[in-house]
Amino acid sequence: MSELRKGDFVFVIDETKLAPPKSESEPEIKSDRYGCVEIKEEYPRIFPYCLINCLESGDFPYLVHFYIENNCNERISFEVSYKLLKSEPGVIIDKTMLKETLQKGERYSGNVNPIITFAKSDIEYPYPLGMQWTMHTVEDDTRLDSGRIIIEVMPKSHYCWNLFTPEGEPVSHSFLLASLAAWSLSRDGEIKKLSKKLMSNVLKEKDRSLRAYQWFKQCYMQFYGQSGIEISRILDIFPPQECRDTSSPMEILKQKYGDPLEASLLVGTLSERAHVYKRLGLRAILFILPDMTDNEISQAFLLSWSADGKKWQAVNMSHANTTTFEENVRQTTPKLVRVLEEQQAILEGLDKEGVFIGKDKLTYALEFARAAKKFGIKALPQ
Repeated sequence: MSELRKGDFVFVIDETKLAPPKSESEPEIKSDRYGCVEIKEEYPRIFPYCLINCLESGDFPYLVHFYIENNCNERISFEVSYKLLKSEPGVIIDKTMLKETLQKGERYSGNVNPIITFAKSDIEYPYPLGMQWTMHTVEDDTRLDSGRIIIEVMPKSHYCWNLFTPEGEPVSHSFLLASLAAWSLSRDGEIKKLSKKLMSNVLKEKDRSLRAYQWFKQCYMQFYGQSGIEISRILDIFPPQECRDTSSPMEILKQKYGDPLEASLLVGTLSERAHVYKRLGLRAILFILPDMTDNEISQAFLLSWSADGKKWQAVNMSHANTTTFEENVRQTTPKLVRVLEEQQAILEGLDKEGVFIGKDKLTYALEFARAAKKFGIKALPQ
């Protein structure tokens, strides 16, 4: 580049104008040098409470990460605690989260996972989870610096598809699909009670080869007829662009209302609580498949099972209110078998990870038990 001379024009471009706008859910990653101490913090701006029990696994091994390097000539103390930004009587938190002392030249790299419980259902979301960190000298307690982190916590009913890891990378869609299994891992006493009752009816079937069929029939009868749980139509295509409200299995039982996805997850949690995967040796899979209705693209939610991994049966949960179990199996099973024959990659993906995502972005499959084990998915918080 030639040297500038008197009279030349110089244009200064603001680099911030060149950067693309950040998503509201994209994480904050800060790295600054405060005098003789370097501190780096990584955390997402948005976190769904439904994944609070999954923080030690999958794409969320931690919620907040700190890196500290002490280049001072003395020891320093670093402490992280909660900062209540909004008074809520139903929020229970562990006040002190982290306290470390660093010698001269010492480095620290560690994670902070909040111990937080939302004990009331009427808490206003998103809830601003605040963390306050302070740094001071050990000898004379001189404050070197302080800072604050704010993470918006979404309600546990929010199932989200556009999340970012604390490092700033998009959460894998395989993990997000697997996270639906959290809804199938309910620990509610009423769920256990109902699953035990249904299983007692199944065990009356002397022919063991028919018990898997009888199990899903017993579950299906919770929806069939005028007294059954009402199943509404899903108007939006799965997955959601951002988040969707997904009621827990216990809420579905209480309100006697849910959509095909929620109904399928209820059957999934009943199956898990009854230990049918081990007791009956079966696999249970939710298939979400494209379905043309009135020249509009929609999706069918098929709940399927197999006792040997080869012969599959299925029901369309959208029709559970009005179609008998036997007729639903007769109508739906051939459609699923045809799809599995045409797309062998589906079962291959399920065998490997418990999830499958089609290239058409309309085809999805989730094997509840296998996906939960593979991705470390835990039950929804109480």
